[in-house]
Amino acid sequence: MINETDGNQFPPHIEKDNKIYVFSTDLCRSLYLEYEKNVFIRGISAYRFTTPTKLFGNPSTNPSNKCFCTDPQSCLHDGTIELSACQQGSPVVASTPHFYQGSSKYREDVIGFKPEKTKHETYLDVEPMTGLVLNGRKGIQLNVYVKQNSYIAGLTNIKDVLMPLAWLSESASLDEEKAEDFRWQVQTPVKIGTGTTLAAVVVGSLWTLLAAGAAIFFCKQRKSSSIGVSSEHSFTPVKTQQKMQRGTINRVLEA
Repeated sequence: MINETDGNQFPPHIEKDNKIYVFSTDLCRSLYLEYEKNVFIRGISAYRFTTPTKLFGNPSTNPSNKCFCTDPQSCLHDGTIELSACQQGSPVVASTPHFYQGSSKYREDVIGFKPEKTKHETYLDVEPMTGLVLNGRKGIQLNVYVKQNSYIAGLTNIKDVLMPLAWLSESASLDEEKAEDFRWQVQTPVKIGTGTTLAAVVVGSLWTLLAAGAAIFFCKQRKSSSIGVSSEHSFTPVKTQQKMQRGTINRVLEA
């Protein structure tokens, strides 16, 4: 199955739980990488995706690789992939450099292997918002499976072994000029947009608070005025009545 891209760019808004797929023309198959950690490339935040150990696993440990084993009785060990069907029948086997993430059997059969993660792993550093690849490295080792053969001199007394021929490493990284262009054309507008949005939210909140405070203040003022008017009208009749009673008493006494 052919998935995704050639590895130069991926869909925007990459998440950490996403798998990113790359089609490798060298291996004639799709590969996937998984999130490992956050990194910074020339000040730009990125997600590092690496190839998992089970990617080239034996079908017994990774059933999805079953179709890459042409003979179920002689499938290779973890960390390798047979390329005879891909390379016109050539007895070539691919692996990671120094059999990194591969079976220890292959490292024990040949002297001199020292797999190191920092030197031999394959990874891509992807800017998550845009899906652009900022930095990456791909490593591949080509091997030939040498078998005992009584008809060929020199192979009659050897054991079967996966013999390395060469390993290659390709890498690419964002230079400072392109990094500056990215910061100016992508990150700066985003920061401005985010700042504008936050400013609008803050200003809107302040206006809302001011409007609410003003409404409460005027309501209290109006209520206070209404109480004052009611009090004046309620006591005026009493005072008038008291004056009338006093005038009545005075007329009675005069009589």
